[in-house]
This record gives sequence, structure tokens and C-alpha cells, in this order.
Amino acid sequence: MKKIFALVLALIILLSFTACGEQTHSKKVKRAGTLVVGVTDFEPMTYQKGGEWTGFDAEFAKLFAKAKLNANVKFVEIKANERFEKLENGEIDCVWSGLTQLQGDEFKASYSNSYAKSVQMLVMKADRVNNYNDGFQIKDLNFVVEETSAGAFYTVIRNGFRNIEQLETKAQVMDKILSGEADATVIDAVYASAVTREGAKYADLGIGFDFSSDGYCVAFPTESDLTDILNDYIAEIKDSELKNLSEKYGITLY
Repeated sequence: MKKIFALVLALIILLSFTACGEQTHSKKVKRAGTLVVGVTDFEPMTYQKGGEWTGFDAEFAKLFAKAKLNANVKFVEIKANERFEKLENGEIDCVWSGLTQLQGDEFKASYSNSYAKSVQMLVMKADRVNNYNDGFQIKDLNFVVEETSAGAFYTVIRNGFRNIEQLETKAQVMDKILSGEADATVIDAVYASAVTREGAKYADLGIGFDFSSDGYCVAFPTESDLTDILNDYIAEIKDSELKNLSEKYGITLY
């Protein structure tokens, strides 16, 4: 009797370990019923309107979660410099908020295919921005950039500009230029266009020449099966739902 009990117990333990081994990221999300998405304030990709997160990436995430995971989306606002830490420790399921492939190459994660184009632009006071046409002319200006952003990559790593302050949020960056405490930034074009339009808070700032053209992607934990699932979904809806979102928010698809 003891031998039978021991065999049954061993079988239960073996099945438990097998079940744990088959617990993929997608199955965990389906079981929880919620995809936890890390976002930053990044109009028109992810931003709050009427107390709810909206934007191109926010709507895209909701479409994906419903269609492929039968799940809702919980948006968690995070700082740019803590995105990958929270991803690694499991606080969020993905970073889906205007992330570019260029940024992604600098951090450990599993990245989706690019689905929309991202251009990094020079932003300064509107009455000065047209005085500068290339990187050599602006290398001695006082720059502010968002930490761990593509703008930070181009000013600090790629071009080695000397006078640079890195801040936590895009809004802090724009505030410092607007106040005259800094001269310029390199920042995403769709964000710059949204917040410098007529009547907007930063309407006195202007957009200059472009530094780069990259691609927006989503970052999942390494080994996550959600990367392949999303890649298939991107191809599936590129000419339908994704095209509709691009027209709604003025985003150019990849």
C-alpha cells in the first residue's frame, strides 16, 4: 500500500512539474485575463484622455489582447529609465509605448517586428530652429533628452555631444527648452508634432532637421512566446485595423 501511495505521489509531482514547464507567457496572460502594458506619456502613441489611456499603441494593444489572448489590458505608467527593469522582474508583460528598435538593441528583451516608422527630430525655440541644418552646427548647444530614449542614443552615444542633461520624462525635456534653461532636444517626431501644434502648451517650440529613421516595436521578456504571436498579428491586420489606426493618429506604417 505504501509503495502504491509513493508511486501516486511521485506521479502527481511529475505532472505538476510538467504543467509548470508548459506555462508559457501567453498561457499566463490568458489565465489572468489581463495583459499588463508598461507605458509612458507619449502623445499620440500612449496618453491619457478623460482619465483613460488612449493613442495608437494603446488601441493596438487592446486589439491584440482581445483577439489573441482573450484578455483585457491594464496600462501601468512607468518612467522611461525603468521600463526594462520592470519588464525583467515581471511587473509588466510588455513595453508598448513608442519604443523604437534602436532603443531595444541596447537592452535585454524580446522585440517584435517594427510596425510603424519613427523619426527623431531636433526641437528648439521656433525662432531659432531654422538656423541649424546639421549635427556639426548644434554640437555645442545645451541639450536635454529623455533618459534611455532614441534621442539620448543619438546625442550621447552616436554623436558624443558634450552639454547634455538627461531627464525622466518628455514633458520635463520640453519644459526646460520652453523656459530657456536648455537650447534643444532630439525627440520623436510624432510626439513633437502633437505637442507643438497651434494652441498646444509647446506651440512656441519648432521642429528642425531629422536625425534618424527607426521603427516602433514592442518589448516582451526574453523567451516570451508573445513576440511571435504579435508578429503574426501585425502581418494579419496591417492592411485593415492597423491601417485604420495609422490614419486616425497620423502614424506611418512600416
